[in-house]
Amino acid sequence: GSNGQSIAGAISTGTHGADFELPPLAGLVMAMHVVTVGGQEYWVEPASRPITENVALAWALDCGDAQIIRDDEMFNALLVSVGRFGVIYSYVLRAVPAFRIFEWTAKIPRVVLTTMLRQGVSAGTLLRPLLDILPPPPANLNEIDTPNPRGVEVVFDTQNTDFCWVKRRWLTTEPANLNFGFVEDEACRIGARGVLSQAEPVFFGAEAAAEASGIAFPLAILISTKVDWLEAQWRANPNMTSGDMLALLLRVAWDIGAGFLIKEQTAKAFGDRYVNTTIAGVRGPSAEMLSGFVQDGQQKCFRAESTEPIFDAHAAGYLNFLDSVVAMAPGVKQAGYISLRWSMTTPATLSMHNFASAHAVAIEVTSLKGLPDNETWMSTLMAVANANGGRLHWGQRNSFVTGALVATSYGANLTRWRDALTAMTGAGAVFSCNFTRQRTLEPNGAGAVPTLVGPRLAALRAAVLTPIMLLLADDPPKPIPKPKPRPKPKPKRRRVRLPGPSPKPLPPPRPGPIRPR
Repeated sequence: GSNGQSIAGAISTGTHGADFELPPLAGLVMAMHVVTVGGQEYWVEPASRPITENVALAWALDCGDAQIIRDDEMFNALLVSVGRFGVIYSYVLRAVPAFRIFEWTAKIPRVVLTTMLRQGVSAGTLLRPLLDILPPPPANLNEIDTPNPRGVEVVFDTQNTDFCWVKRRWLTTEPANLNFGFVEDEACRIGARGVLSQAEPVFFGAEAAAEASGIAFPLAILISTKVDWLEAQWRANPNMTSGDMLALLLRVAWDIGAGFLIKEQTAKAFGDRYVNTTIAGVRGPSAEMLSGFVQDGQQKCFRAESTEPIFDAHAAGYLNFLDSVVAMAPGVKQAGYISLRWSMTTPATLSMHNFASAHAVAIEVTSLKGLPDNETWMSTLMAVANANGGRLHWGQRNSFVTGALVATSYGANLTRWRDALTAMTGAGAVFSCNFTRQRTLEPNGAGAVPTLVGPRLAALRAAVLTPIMLLLADDPPKPIPKPKPRPKPKPKRRRVRLPGPSPKPLPPPRPGPIRPR
């Protein structure tokens, strides 16, 4: 993966990593919530590995009209859907606790690399021959299982393909970071003006050498003219990026016949990039080690053209492709890298990594945007990849692909994917676009109607509530008696003392004779 991608976008286009014990991101999905044509909602998970229970799920989701689908075929089709099925509202992902990684790189000749990889294909041992001949990393760095790294990546400079860098990654329990941290690219830091200022002495040096030779006087004039042109380009567009200026500089170098300068500069740039990891190594948290820092994803000074075919790692097609590419690259007016990364395969129906074997290998080829041969180079790469059994990454340059080529690459899987799409959306075109139409990633039949049906949440809720209501009706609760009214309290008598002096008490009555009446 890399910074700057959305989770749904990365999964739906088959994004992958470089851990050959893990599948692409789609292989980590356990369930998903999809909103499709007409606002219909589906909760989809595989029947072979369900993670929910109907009643509990019915109360966990909001929409009563949502349907629950447990079906391996539908689930696998949805994993890499390129946005055609609808909106992915949410995923349930399999995760592990955060871990740490140690990385170390060795520089080896290309012929050694390809020889060892071909031995692995022939013997069915994948990377074992290559791993066995690589030098061990520095001692006492606490990597786990040194002979068996978790990830392997091979990188070529496309202008210097005789050597390559083989990067290995191991799990480690060492808590201390090593050579770890974001370092801003120097060209990004100094900007287009700084890039031009650094390049001018190189051109002036070539100009001086041309003048000194005596026979290259016209070349000296050309160099001076081109430097003036570069200055004029910057004055006309002072907000251009470092990458834009670098592309202009490379064009000038090719124009004046100084392509050797490009080879020298790219060799230095690659050497600088791997200076830490080829000596002491790099160690840090897995998230940044595998995907880069947030700042890496935010930089806008360089843009690239890229395509990435994926091959069966247990077949020789990817090595035939690699041999062709490294042979052609130095003679093409492009500049970038070639990267090989291995991972596990996946059952996702339309994933580039869906092969019958256990592992796939992705070969990404990039070139700085704005170079003269980019379009021809990308088209050539895509054609050679298709000829050798490669499947082009859905999320990168894929313009070479047509419906016929998709059918050739994916065979019956394309039919299965379209059947699943038809079952969910019918002939609905809400999520159709030029990309999907060109590659026949569309439903089967113009008048098709959705046929996908599963338990509805509202019905499941009712099924739970109805028995409860019936039980309440069969044994109604006794009425609660009304409380008896409380008697009013009798008023208390109180003596009231009148104002004024207290009266004198009356004298007791005197006894006397009783008179008859």
